[in-house]
Amino acid sequence: MAFFLRPAGAASVCPNCVDTRLESSAIPESYDYYIYLSQQSGPSFRLHCEELTGQTDAEDRPKRQRWFQEVFVGDENDRAKVNGVDLLSVTTTMEAGVDIGALEAVALANMPPRRFNYQQRVGRAGRRGAGVSLAVTFCRGRSHDDYYYQRPEAMTGDPPPTPYVDVSSDVIFQRVFVKEVLRIALAEFGDSDAKGFRESVHGEFGPCADWGARRNLLQNWLDSADNEPAMRGMLNALRVGTIWEGDAPFCDKMVGWARENLVGEIDAAVGNTSYRQEALSERLAHAGLLPMFGFPTDVRNLYTRMPCAGNWPPRTGVIDRDLAIAVSQFAPGSQIVKDKRLHTARGVVEFFPSGNRVHAANGFTPPLPGENVDRLGVCNVCKSAQWTSADDADAPCQVCESSEVAYLDAREPKGFVTDFRARDYHGVFEWTPSATVPTLSVESGESHAPIPVRNSEAASFPGEILSVNDNGGAGGFDFRRASVENRREWTEIYALDPPSDSPINVVGGNHRVALLARKNTDTLTAAVRDWRPGVFADPRTVVGRGAWASFAFFLRGSAAATLDVDTLEFDAGFRAFIADGGRVSGQAFLSDTLQNGAGYCRWLGMPANFERLLAEGDANGALARLWRE
Repeated sequence: MAFFLRPAGAASVCPNCVDTRLESSAIPESYDYYIYLSQQSGPSFRLHCEELTGQTDAEDRPKRQRWFQEVFVGDENDRAKVNGVDLLSVTTTMEAGVDIGALEAVALANMPPRRFNYQQRVGRAGRRGAGVSLAVTFCRGRSHDDYYYQRPEAMTGDPPPTPYVDVSSDVIFQRVFVKEVLRIALAEFGDSDAKGFRESVHGEFGPCADWGARRNLLQNWLDSADNEPAMRGMLNALRVGTIWEGDAPFCDKMVGWARENLVGEIDAAVGNTSYRQEALSERLAHAGLLPMFGFPTDVRNLYTRMPCAGNWPPRTGVIDRDLAIAVSQFAPGSQIVKDKRLHTARGVVEFFPSGNRVHAANGFTPPLPGENVDRLGVCNVCKSAQWTSADDADAPCQVCESSEVAYLDAREPKGFVTDFRARDYHGVFEWTPSATVPTLSVESGESHAPIPVRNSEAASFPGEILSVNDNGGAGGFDFRRASVENRREWTEIYALDPPSDSPINVVGGNHRVALLARKNTDTLTAAVRDWRPGVFADPRTVVGRGAWASFAFFLRGSAAATLDVDTLEFDAGFRAFIADGGRVSGQAFLSDTLQNGAGYCRWLGMPANFERLLAEGDANGALARLWRE
């Protein structure tokens, strides 16, 4: 049964059936929708719903799309009434590039980030000659949703932004140049002899452990006059279409930088204990010396089934998330729904194939039960995050000098595992993880002086963004070494106590470990220069932290509007720091979500652009004038 509003002049004809006349109906004053559904809405009918998202197994995706369109092949026709799908629950996988036929209705669970996304999603319905279609958007209680709820014409009518490519970023140019230099200079070194070493997608430059032998090879190649034409040839090819095309001094500058600084910067990245990547190319990409590969490299798997070598990489039985999200959603005890089944995360592991078997390696970096030489201190007073050595794990806070600092054994997980006991999902989670809040470490940006802009101080620099899951303030999770029944080679799993029906068994003592995700990316900080008498936001108080968090999210919304990008392109937060005069104050910060940065925060850190950022917020009726004056 369908309900329609009858427009004037429609001659009471159904716009879908055309030859069916509509009849007026009166809704009684005592109308109850649910009574109507149970008594008068017609016979019962089925509503078969399936998930079609990025975590749907590859072999299930095409089948669900076909079954939704009532297309069955082979033996599927015998079960058409069972397999047919009436409703698809999808994510952005269906936003663009997919036409699933005569779709009649689209329901959006939240306001899409930008008008381009909205127009693409609602455009799935009403195709192929459909007489009518319906698009319903539910707005959540968030500032983004509320903004477009009040301005629906902006979401539905404004033209989409014009795509562009930034050809003026010297940082991006330099990364591509370095990769080509390493590719040619190290090609004659040959493959690595490191046992069990696997190259990354960023380049085949061997493990970090081999850098000492390759270091002199690279420096000699750079210093040789015979190789200078090759470097200039690379630069000439890369400059085409950029702002440096025809700029000969720029080539001289880049060649000089490579000879004098490149090897030293690689030395610094290899010797930096904060980087955990074994492959030299991957470590240099995370350090910002090489371009980050086009697909996420910080993705972590949650294994819901026991993997086997014949299905590697696994096409079924895995769910993946970016590491910053995985440390929360895949933490031990977290529950994840996939295909109407509830999976409970239990531990940390890294699976890899060798021969005809899958083996389990230690899932932590640095690995347990070894010592972690670094400790991450989180101040309980000003909430600052600071690195120190294990020997100084009782030092006071570097910012507010408080002794209430929790020093965590924080390690990066390589992969996650469930208890291999999926259960039917009945609409209720037994335990939901708390989200991790991105934090800017105290050490980030120490050498970058802020620039005054009106009543603000702004600074842009490459910063280290941390996401830490310390189990709700407990200091971490109590991991124990574990093994799996009938799998002798699987002895490197570290897990919390699983249920009695799980094949995972834990032995040995506890290791309290917090889950850590760290990312180097472009960062923008903003502080208030002069406070009015009697007004101050002290980050050591709840009210002060709330004010700085509000300022950070104000900046994020204004940055997205200024650049015409999604708010998800930025992380937002605040940190405490020591201002002039030794006073403990706060800084709001934005960081590019993209590893190594997308250039957004670097651009916003320019004085004229930061002024535009504040003006954009003021134009939207926010409180920007209080920071501008």
